[in-house]
Amino acid sequence: MPDDVIKLLVNDGGRAVWKTFQGRWLVSGSETMGTPGILPGKGMFLWKVAESKGNKLAVWRAKDPDEPGEITIYDSWSAMRPDVPEHIFTYAQRTGGILERPQYPEEPLKI
Repeated sequence: MPDDVIKLLVNDGGRAVWKTFQGRWLVSGSETMGTPGILPGKGMFLWKVAESKGNKLAVWRAKDPDEPGEITIYDSWSAMRPDVPEHIFTYAQRTGGILERPQYPEEPLKI
């Protein structure tokens, strides 16, 4: 998978700034299989996870996709595990090739 320019909006010194790096999206909140970037519940957070070219993991969390969020950088999957909701972590592992994606049969829809 080719690298993308990852852009994460944060508050830096009182101003909104896009922090950028080369990497690939693992969870971006726009996937078609459900909404893995959204965690329902108190506060309703949006989560994004990306892997850098240097194999570090960047986790961005915000309440509003158009407002600055917070970034946490992890050196490993095991370091990230306790801080990320289970469904976000599992989806990131599948996208990253750590876990195999489930395979389902296809059937035509009669409409």
